Amino acid sequence: MVASTPPTLPNTLTIPDPPFNAVFCNNITPPQLSLYDSIVEIIIGPQKKTFTMHKGLLCFHSSFFKAAFTGPYKEAQSGLLILEDESPTVFSLFNHWAYDSSILRKLKPLVLIDLFVFAETRLIRRLQNDVVDICIWHASQNDSMDEESLHIAWRQTLRLRPLLVDLFIAQGDLSGARLFDGDYLRAIAVRSTELLRVARPQAVRPGAGSGRGLARCAGLLELQCYRFHVHEQEDPVCGGDR
Repeated sequence: MVASTPPTLPNTLTIPDPPFNAVFCNNITPPQLSLYDSIVEIIIGPQKKTFTMHKGLLCFHSSFFKAAFTGPYKEAQSGLLILEDESPTVFSLFNHWAYDSSILRKLKPLVLIDLFVFAETRLIRRLQNDVVDICIWHASQNDSMDEESLHIAWRQTLRLRPLLVDLFIAQGDLSGARLFDGDYLRAIAVRSTELLRVARPQAVRPGAGSGRGLARCAGLLELQCYRFHVHEQEDPVCGGDR
């Protein structure tokens, strides 16, 4: 059984100015050096792959791990936590992210969704927000998720559903909607109606077909990251709260 070592990656999460109407936040406070303290072990999956991480950093990012390693549990005494139901691949990505606050943009869409679900389950809100930003960045580069990935993601998480609706509308094309279930289609219709209602009357040409109408909605859409972020009271002020 080989333990992983904390990664050192040169790249950081930088968001260039996109050619799409997207709004990002840039107010993340980096972890303090004091968090790089004692080492704990996390054994992941049925393969029992062992990861080693700094306890302070792990607790800084996750309320779940903070409770496990600082609460009245045996894990706090032993410095060892076993998570048999997690994926070593997903945890490895979290391990990389925790040390340099970056997520590689070349990750496949469904891997990003798996990472979001992991972060949602383990109460890692900063990672949830970074995944949101990466998904929006891809959309801003005309590289949004394919319809099959959107549909799978819709079934896997409730928290990300508002973003998944906007990501589909941003593509401006109804051709892939045949894959979606009724709830997803209804959410798209409600959001499209909302966009058209607040638009100027001349923004949508009367009598436009459904595909053309959705394209008009895409032009009215503004993917603001803070609409989809998870925040707590002690977090830095996000763009939508200014």
